[in-house]
Amino acid sequence: MSDFMQKWLRKGKGEIKKPPSILFPDPTKINDLQTAASVSAANDAVIVDLTSSEKSNVTTHGSSERKRKRSGQYGSYTPEIRLRIAKYCIDNGPARTSRHFSAELGWTVNESTVRNIKKILCVKSQKADIQDRDAKVPTR
Repeated sequence: MSDFMQKWLRKGKGEIKKPPSILFPDPTKINDLQTAASVSAANDAVIVDLTSSEKSNVTTHGSSERKRKRSGQYGSYTPEIRLRIAKYCIDNGPARTSRHFSAELGWTVNESTVRNIKKILCVKSQKADIQDRDAKVPTR
């Protein structure tokens, strides 16, 4: 190893400590004290370099935080519309329901949205039926 590299690696505090991850070599398992100190300093230098490059990547994009882009606007459906969608879907299927309500509401209503609204309504109605049956069971 070159003298420059050894000097660069020794810039650390000289302590030999366990690495924070299994991806780094463990200097506590090295018998030679000088090599162990060099490995520990190299681990520290890599960690500092990685954390500083992560911070610099964030600030070069114009803001201190990266914001996730939304792929589109989400529609909000009132409980009445949800009930109408579910009933229409039961009678006509999700594809026709999607086309019908997309035209009526003025935005795209996906088939998967229609299926989920129907599924949620069916689950809620099943739970309500079970609760009604439980309420009608006489207790002795």
